[in-house]
Amino acid sequence: MGIQLIETANLDELAILNSIPSAEGAIQMAMDATKITIHGSASFVLGLGRFGTTLARMLHGIGAQVTGVARKPSDLARSC
Repeated sequence: MGIQLIETANLDELAILNSIPSAEGAIQMAMDATKITIHGSASFVLGLGRFGTTLARMLHGIGAQVTGVARKPSDLARSC
């Protein structure tokens, strides 16, 4: 039929861009679930892959004290 299939789930350029609205949604859920502010809070991010790194940077950007944990040294090296 002349249809070309392109797997996009493993493409970094798309997965990283998709992590941005996902991280925003996670932060919104956290804000809805707690009475404290994220600014000045201690935040823990388990896994510093595409999504975790984006989330950690956003949390840091709004004033959270972020601790990130990862298995791969390369993920830790990219963390904020």
